[in-house]
Amino acid sequence: MRQAGNAEVPEGVLLGMARSFLRPGTRRVVGGLFVAAGILLALGLAIRLALLAYSWSSATIQPYGLLLLNLLALVAAGLMIRYGRQLARGGRLSDGPADETML
Repeated sequence: MRQAGNAEVPEGVLLGMARSFLRPGTRRVVGGLFVAAGILLALGLAIRLALLAYSWSSATIQPYGLLLLNLLALVAAGLMIRYGRQLARGGRLSDGPADETML
């Protein structure tokens, strides 16, 4: 039994709540889709930032808000890649074996 707030909860209940509701194969597919979407978003934003830098040098106005928005979206793309990789690996980011393996 473990403490969860003021009530005692059996061990299996807390472990079941921490895990995903998806099956491992589905979780890997969803994680892969997150990684692919994050990579495509990052590539699109990199092209957009290159075009913004080119237009910035030739224009008289300075679009600071647009630059900040693109950089924030680039951070979001990185977080999507990180979350997708973590989801595909079963909640871990290292390359070693998972805790539940018998190696």
